[in-house]
Amino acid sequence: MALLVVVADSPALVGPVSEVLRDLLAAVDPGSITITTSEAFAQLRAVIGGQLGAFSESLVVAVCVLLACLLSVLGFGVVMLQRKEFGRRRALGATRGFIVAIVLLRTLVVGAIGAFLGSVATWGILLGNGDPVPDAGFLLSVAVLAILTAGAGALLPAIVASRRDPALELRVP
Repeated sequence: MALLVVVADSPALVGPVSEVLRDLLAAVDPGSITITTSEAFAQLRAVIGGQLGAFSESLVVAVCVLLACLLSVLGFGVVMLQRKEFGRRRALGATRGFIVAIVLLRTLVVGAIGAFLGSVATWGILLGNGDPVPDAGFLLSVAVLAILTAGAGALLPAIVASRRDPALELRVP
């Protein structure tokens, strides 16, 4: 055997793995064996990976907050356009919780359809380009995160819609 390559799972394991290899290969002629490690490279890779991981987490949080804000603005627009409908429902006996449920359900259904179509389109584009495709768990978690963000963004407009006075809303031309 001319070359043996051993890969450690983490930078912390490079030292212990090289010691175990030295012990295992001690029975063979020690002068003919050279063990080289890239422990510094592994540590640098771990640091860069940690920084990129922290950056990507903050980027995901920022995108979710921005998405929730945009959905809130759109939700307020829809609530203002449909205020007579909500007023009629309240005048006919609909509870505030029912109005909140209607607004949230509409948003969650549209969010779920969008998350499904976005995941399928992303998967298809990545496959078509020959790029690596994330596993189904990742795609599912991103879709669930998008749906939860849509629900969070629609919550405030839903509460506002449920608190409007039905008599006042029915008088608006």
